[in-house]
Parts: sequence; C-alpha cells; structure tokens
Amino acid sequence: MVKTLSAELPLKVPASRMYATLRDVHNLLPKIVPDFIKSYELVEGDGGVGTIRKITFGPLVSKEPTVATEKVLAVDDAAKSVTYSLIEGDLTKLYSQFVATTKYVDGADDGSSTAIWSVEYEPIGDSPAPEQAKEAVLGSMKAVEGYLLATNAYAN
Repeated sequence: MVKTLSAELPLKVPASRMYATLRDVHNLLPKIVPDFIKSYELVEGDGGVGTIRKITFGPLVSKEPTVATEKVLAVDDAAKSVTYSLIEGDLTKLYSQFVATTKYVDGADDGSSTAIWSVEYEPIGDSPAPEQAKEAVLGSMKAVEGYLLATNAYAN
C-alpha cells in the first residue's frame, strides 16, 4: 500500500535561488553537509529529466557506507519543482517504491519562500516511514539556506 509523507519548511531565501541549487545539488551538498552527503555524483544526464545520480551518505546516516541511486522523473521550472525516484541502493531494501518531490514556493515580498517536500513510498514488510529521510532533507535545505544567506551563490 502506497503511503505519503510530507513536510514544509519556511526559508529566508527566494524560491528562485533555492530552486537553482537543485540542478547543482551534486556539487553543492557534499561541500556544505559532508557528514550527511559524502558524495553525490551524476552518473548520467545534466540534472534534468532522466538524470541518474548516485549518493553516498556520510557518517550522520550510517557508520557503514550507505548508497542510493535516484532518477529524476520530472522537472517543472515554472512550479520550481523536481521529482525523483529511488532506483537502487540500500533504501530499496526498505521500500519497493520511493518517489519524492521537492518544490519551492515564493513567500511574501520579503524574499522568503517555503520548501515543500513530499514522498510517496511503499514499505516492504514492516519498514518504518522514512522519517529519517525527511529530517535529512529538511536539514540539508536549512544548510543550503545558510550557505545562500552567507554568499552570493545562485543569485542569477
């Protein structure tokens, strides 16, 4: 049975800047959250639909090397959203389906935004809801926000 988990996170950065980081997440995250994301490599593609990315998680996730491979299913520049599916890796032992969407929505005229993350997942057996994944994604978003607030990166 497919289940859904979602979260919203208020940010002090415009949606356009947060969204711009999604195309470069493979370069950005290992630099700013290395204890969470040890490496994030593009296996195929340029960040658009069909891109395959391999993630090796750092010690905050597991003492043992933990790997996930995901495929970008949809990119909607107008809606500032990206949808990806888990296709290989350690999490496929827990979930037969794992399709997540990250979306950024503009806030008030003060340059703020809201990040919306949701996942449709189908647990295998009694696997728990992917709360750890949710918390990790939200933590990464806060780290990206901090990086953007401290730099002029992705301001175009």
